[in-house]
Amino acid sequence: MLVDFDDWAIVHTEGEELTRVLLARGMAPACPARGDGESGTLDETVAQSSAAGWDLGDLRLLPYSGYSFREQLELARPVWRELTTLPRAEQLARIGAAHAAAVSCGSDPLDVLAGGASR
Repeated sequence: MLVDFDDWAIVHTEGEELTRVLLARGMAPACPARGDGESGTLDETVAQSSAAGWDLGDLRLLPYSGYSFREQLELARPVWRELTTLPRAEQLARIGAAHAAAVSCGSDPLDVLAGGASR
């Protein structure tokens, strides 16, 4: 994983919050890569929060994204609820497909997490 040390969420967090940000950025990296404080689109940010939350066991939104928590929650909650109620094998398949979509810039990782195209 490439780490952008200009990313505000990395620069301004520490401890468990930093761990969550790094995990999120690695599981569903923004495409194309951002720099100088840019965190990505709303969908990318929500996909990152959802993927990291799945791995860590709770949905927490990423800080310093430039989007309101309300905006993020409106997108994240339904995806999170559906993802976490699926059988484990399907959860793993969606997480893997979302990661592949993000790193290939081939489709929207949030859509993939929600069960959409490119699964």
